[in-house]
Amino acid sequence: MAQFRERFAQYQVENVERGKLLLGADPTLMLQRGDVIALGGSLAALTSHMGVLGPEMPDARALDIPLDQAEIVVTHRDAIGRALKDFSGSTIAGKFN
Repeated sequence: MAQFRERFAQYQVENVERGKLLLGADPTLMLQRGDVIALGGSLAALTSHMGVLGPEMPDARALDIPLDQAEIVVTHRDAIGRALKDFSGSTIAGKFN
């Protein structure tokens, strides 16, 4: 998983389905041929490279991922005047290292 994330940093792995198992997206998970990977990312990333990783699959089970929502108050003065998208590459935006 770590190598996949390094090679395809524009995507966020949300879930992996292997057969009848849903494995989540633990960084130590070893991907195997035939795994179905539920990806997240920007619309541009998800549509401009379609087919590079494999065919898109309408797999509702793999995509059944609970989503979190929170209100965030930014109080650091360095954030003043910056667009939210400026933070998309930081660890606070859900990227995994």
